[in-house]
Amino acid sequence: MKVPTWARDILSGFENHIEPCQEVEIGEALASARKLQGDQCDDEWKGFIAEWAAFLFDGMHGNRESIWGTHFSPMMSVKQDDGGEHHTPDIKDLDVETVSHWETRAKDSRNPMMRARYADLAWDLKKAITGERPNVEFARIAVDSYLEAADKKLYPMEMFGIDWLKRALQLALSINDTDRAKLVVDFMFRFYDREAKTNLAGTWLFLFDSLYGLQCITAEQEARVIGSLETMFARVTNKTPTDSGVYETLDPWAAEAAAERLAKYYRGKGDATNVERVIRGYGSAFEHMAREASPMLATA
Repeated sequence: MKVPTWARDILSGFENHIEPCQEVEIGEALASARKLQGDQCDDEWKGFIAEWAAFLFDGMHGNRESIWGTHFSPMMSVKQDDGGEHHTPDIKDLDVETVSHWETRAKDSRNPMMRARYADLAWDLKKAITGERPNVEFARIAVDSYLEAADKKLYPMEMFGIDWLKRALQLALSINDTDRAKLVVDFMFRFYDREAKTNLAGTWLFLFDSLYGLQCITAEQEARVIGSLETMFARVTNKTPTDSGVYETLDPWAAEAAAERLAKYYRGKGDATNVERVIRGYGSAFEHMAREASPMLATA
């Protein structure tokens, strides 16, 4: 396998000028440049596919299961006339040499976001592609690299950084690496302190969604998770307007999301009083907004 010179130049550009970037941007840059190239020999075509596919796999599909039973899934699947499906990318186009290439790149790439992707692919897809067991070293490299990428703010949007941290924690727990899991949990709190914005619910709900109920967090950390959620709940249910009549933080939908999580916590504690408080709190926020809205919007 040989990665074409023009493809290596593109990859080097992303590695040498480390800026916030989404993985798919690299895959798209390679695909766009490929259109300008002539025919490739078999080795170069294989090298291109290895790099292009690496950054086009979907690694942020939430609860949607991959068709291969893996973390990574195709970016796109299309039904064909014969009833089959065409996947882009597809692991059937990859082989042992591809995985070996990813393993090498996971060790020599200078960009932590790229390094995390190569290592995670080598860990997650090796068995599906080759039938061989993956080396746990690459799960560790992926965890460390996701953390480094998030710490250096290489994500173009906060939610991408959150996805990296969720994946890092998932990997650390899956290999029973308690030390790495602790590092990820500790960084999640720092990330929250750095990035949580009242008007972007995803930047603060993730702390509860990622950590609540995990045995690896301490009682103090659980209290911090609930305390942070209560703080945001108070903000998004604040019905006090500014002098100009603007409700700066009132958001009944965010209040509902926070209340559902707080109610889950308080139910687990047998605390019916606080369960009722948070449910009534978000209901009150909706009622208040309805009174302020036009009749049609209020009904909705």
